[in-house]
Amino acid sequence: MVSESSSPLRIVLAVAVGYGVASALVIAGSSLLLTTLGAPAGPPTTGFLIGNIAIRIVGTVCAGYACARVAPDDRRLISMALLILFFLAGAAAAFRTAPDTNQPQGYVALVSLLGVIGVWAGAMIERAMHGKPSPWA
Repeated sequence: MVSESSSPLRIVLAVAVGYGVASALVIAGSSLLLTTLGAPAGPPTTGFLIGNIAIRIVGTVCAGYACARVAPDDRRLISMALLILFFLAGAAAAFRTAPDTNQPQGYVALVSLLGVIGVWAGAMIERAMHGKPSPWA
């Protein structure tokens, strides 16, 4: 049983672990993608964008799983909400500060939406694998 005094620390740890897992997977996957397809000279190609989206979905699903696994049982929802908030804030900051990268219109919104879905999917996978059985089952 987790003591109440350690819950806030575990929430922060869960969010940090989830974000770290996603960052590591996205960086490694993007490097592999650039090595495999090469850096596009002009606007990103369709294959490059599809690969990038797939890498980000896998990263966010793994992040949601890791965050839900580390978070205290009674604070999973708060941990997941904070992780999603971090992803959305990061996407907004990257969109506002990055130079024009010739990305298609709506690309950042699509990646952000799929990131939220990925985090919740990862949490649902963790719940299905390690969650407590329902009292109504």
